[in-house]
Amino acid sequence: MPGNGLGQQRGLQQSEKTEDNKMAYVPSTFERKWPTIILTPISVANHIVTVSDTAGLHEKQKITLSAVGEEALELEIKRVLSDTTFQVGEVGSDMALYANPIAYSGGTLTMSEQPRNAMGGDIVLRAVYEEGPAVALRNLLVNKYGEPFGSVKDNAGINRLAVDGQFHADVDVQVDVDIDGVWEPGNPDPDNIGLIGNTRSITPGPTNQIQRLTGKPGTVNTDTISLDVSIHDHLGNEFTQQNPVPTKRTNVLVPENHDEIVLTRDPVTFVITQAVYKLATATVATVAFDRDAFLNLTRAYRV
Repeated sequence: MPGNGLGQQRGLQQSEKTEDNKMAYVPSTFERKWPTIILTPISVANHIVTVSDTAGLHEKQKITLSAVGEEALELEIKRVLSDTTFQVGEVGSDMALYANPIAYSGGTLTMSEQPRNAMGGDIVLRAVYEEGPAVALRNLLVNKYGEPFGSVKDNAGINRLAVDGQFHADVDVQVDVDIDGVWEPGNPDPDNIGLIGNTRSITPGPTNQIQRLTGKPGTVNTDTISLDVSIHDHLGNEFTQQNPVPTKRTNVLVPENHDEIVLTRDPVTFVITQAVYKLATATVATVAFDRDAFLNLTRAYRV
């Protein structure tokens, strides 16, 4: 093809004519290779190499390990175990023979640009074909580490993609949430919602919403579970003997809470002339008494 070869140097897609004069796609040089990856530091223990991220690392890739005081060591990736771990062995050896290059722990791993594993169409089709009763090409959703996404079966017996994550919308979105909170034979595992209380604070906030509410069944009505509560007045103060729950009572001469009554007597007749009601030695009310000429009690009133 005419040109200066710049397209191939940049990894652009190439095409060429086949025998029947049709244009056939030919992968570029870059598409046929794995790009260079350098990871440091690495950790080696128990025949397992640990790195920060195994994305881009694949079986049969040739890697080079280097460390201070050690000669560069060329190995082959035998098996990628997780998103941070894999196993290596001698180049060209059995894929089940793993090396344990612990001398390179703390060093550097370099996977230089190299051709990808050769694979023919028959090999790919054999790998993805699923026999009967499916008789289909398998499609498996995986992440970049090859880990498959799971599925769940709902209450209707329908197999669905397992989705668990945060949802954010920049526009108003109507979402219907079906909370099946009643136990029944068709719903043996109902949803439940727990109430979370805010830690008592002058400035409540999300970080203080960590208190789980409690309750207790009655000792007589054992089928009733009451939520534990703490009642306070309009100022936020707890009710005590000194700060009782306000009640409205009629025909009560002294409704105030008191713990002492001090009586005053006439020094001559010795009859009671008034009663002083006190709470913690402080006067809360005073009641006076009127008598007739025969010293009979005729009236009691607050003064």
